[in-house]
Formats: sequence, C-alpha cells, structure tokens
Amino acid sequence: MFIDFSEITDKHDFELFCAHLLETIGYRIIKAPSLGNDHGIDIICEAPVEHAEIGYRWAVSCKHSKNSLGVGDDTFDPFYVRSQLCSGFMAIYSSRPTSGLDTKLSRIGQPQSISVKVFSGRDIERVLIGKPECYPVFRQYFPRSFHSLIGSKRNNYCECCNQELNPLDRIFLVSYVDTHTRAVVTSQVGPCCFDGLLTHLQETGVAHDYQVLRDDGYY
Repeated sequence: MFIDFSEITDKHDFELFCAHLLETIGYRIIKAPSLGNDHGIDIICEAPVEHAEIGYRWAVSCKHSKNSLGVGDDTFDPFYVRSQLCSGFMAIYSSRPTSGLDTKLSRIGQPQSISVKVFSGRDIERVLIGKPECYPVFRQYFPRSFHSLIGSKRNNYCECCNQELNPLDRIFLVSYVDTHTRAVVTSQVGPCCFDGLLTHLQETGVAHDYQVLRDDGYY
C-alpha cells in the first residue's frame, strides 16, 4: 500500500479522519465522533437524495488497527442502527476484515433490511489518491505518505510552460482529473501559469486541488 496508516496513532483521530473524509466526498455529518459509549457507532451521516429533504442515513463504525480485524473487534449493535433512523451501516477499517467479520457484516443487513458498505484500507487509499478534492484531507492526516507519493517534485521549472523559474518564485503542485482519461494528473506550476490554470479548472468544473511546494501557506 502507498499510504502508511500508522501515521494516525490514535483511534479517535482515525474517527475524526473518517468524518472529515466522508464530509469531503459529499456526506453530511449528523453525529460527529465523540468519546464515551456509542454502541459501536462512531459517526452518523447522510448521503444526499435528489428532491428529498432528508438524505439516506448511514451509521458508521470506524476501526483502526495494524492487524486484520476480527469478529470481536467491531461490536456494533444492529438494533441501535435502526433506532437512530439509519437505513445503512458503513464500516471503515484501516486494515482488512477477517472472513469471520466479513460474514458477520453480510448477515446484519438481512433481518434488519439494512444496507451494508465496507471500506478497507485499500478502499480508503483509492479514494484519497483518486480524488484531488481529498488531497487536503490526505495531506493533513498522512503528511509523510502524501509527500512521498504526490508532493515530492522539486525542481526549478514550470511543467505547464517549461519555463525556468526565478529562485524566489513560488512553486505550486496542482492536481486535477484529466477529462479524457479520468486519471489524476499532478503538475508543478510556477506563478507564470498558476492563475490561468486554476481559473480554467474552476470554470470547467474539473475536480482539483493544489499546495505550495516552495513557500508556506496557501495562495
């Protein structure tokens, strides 16, 4: 895997990461992570439903471990899911569930008519790497992995126009979705092209993000 989940050392921080990620990809957080007894449900969120005031509500369990997660590692209560007016149960795990936990998850939806979604570490990685709008979350919670995978470019050229930059020029790393291939493209851009590129991406509605490579803070 490209992302080192050990960069998050606290289980509550992992819950906060999950909430932040869900919010970034379009869910509305109804109940944020908190300390104390939560019946195994760390987050409650809603996915928007077109022409409806109330979205599709999910109860979310977040579990963070360097080892595979077994049946006893997630003690969610399916009846509590329904009591919170949730139609779905979502499990977000930093590692892989065992076959026993997979079976447990597949069975909970049957008597309660609950939809079930499971996101393992590889699924989380696919979202973080494949969606530029998630890069701020990626960068905040996994700074070493982000720099290793995406933010490691460092030369003195603008890749947009191949112009050599002044040593004092700011350098931006711009990531966006190629509208033809749907792949994420990452380019090192100087101030000569940055405004024009950003305006173009905004006007065409292309998903994008940027960070400053040389200089701290945002433009």
